[in-house]
Formats: sequence, structure tokens, C-alpha cells
Amino acid sequence: MSRTVESEDTRVAKRMKEEQSKILCQSMVDCIVYQVEEYMKHGFTIVGVIGINGSPTCGINTTWADDQEFEGRGIFIEILEKALKDRGIFINMVGITARDSQHAVAALEKFIS
Repeated sequence: MSRTVESEDTRVAKRMKEEQSKILCQSMVDCIVYQVEEYMKHGFTIVGVIGINGSPTCGINTTWADDQEFEGRGIFIEILEKALKDRGIFINMVGITARDSQHAVAALEKFIS
């Protein structure tokens, strides 16, 4: 059986629903939130988070489960957004697709302008 991107995304989405996966994501998010707070404490501005739409973990506008893409955030982004919000930190998030490099560049230009 040959694996496709779609079948791998479905496999990852199923694994991300497991408690151990959520614990691992939370651990990574805790480190990121700490870094964000440190940057902000020292006068830096965090201009945004860029995620890959359609990703079961890092989707911003869309995610993946049960062999289909649908509206919503990936599990890692959900956990990150909640942790930031709980600390009163609101950061713009934009989703890009791997197939649309022009949109990715435009998103980056928007953040830095």
C-alpha cells in the first residue's frame, strides 16, 4: 500500500487526538510561550504566527482529519492560541499553503510592514 500525503495527514490527525500527543504539544507550547514573554519583556514585537493550512497540527484556517480538510485549527495551534490567550497575549495568525508561495510571501510582507 502506497502512502499519500492525505493518508499520512489522517494518520497524524488520529495520533494527535491521543493524550500523549497533547501532552507533548503542551510541553512545546509552554516553551514557546515562555520565549514570547521573554521577547516581549525585552521590547520585541511578535508580529505573527504562520501555519500551514490543512495540517492536522499547524493549520490556522483549515486542518485535516478523517481523510478531509475542514475549517479549524490544528491541534498544536489550538493549544498555542489558548496558552497565549490565557496569558493575555494576542498574536496575529495566518495560514498559508505549501502550494501557494506567492501568498506566503505576501503574508510575510504584511507582517513586517
